[in-house]
Amino acid sequence: MLHTFLLIWLAVQTFQPVTAYNLVIDTQRKGINSYFQSLRKDYEHLLEGYEIPTVSKKRFLGKIELTEITVQNVAVESTTDIVAETDHYLKVSSCCCP
Repeated sequence: MLHTFLLIWLAVQTFQPVTAYNLVIDTQRKGINSYFQSLRKDYEHLLEGYEIPTVSKKRFLGKIELTEITVQNVAVESTTDIVAETDHYLKVSSCCCP
């Protein structure tokens, strides 16, 4: 009985560091993903309604002016794969409506 208890106790003690390591990695992944999600929301909030200045181009047949262009429906995507020593990128896309 004591021998069985000691074997079970030894097995539990052996697997605890592995479990703790997995929990740390899982917590770090959640923390990094949460950070990038909040960063994405900040970018969306700051870029929504951003006005692009007047653009004038001289063409062969005349002059074209684009005015009052406002960025709407801003979407920001980020890389969420957690790999050691990699960069994370944000991709900003939007629907430009005149």
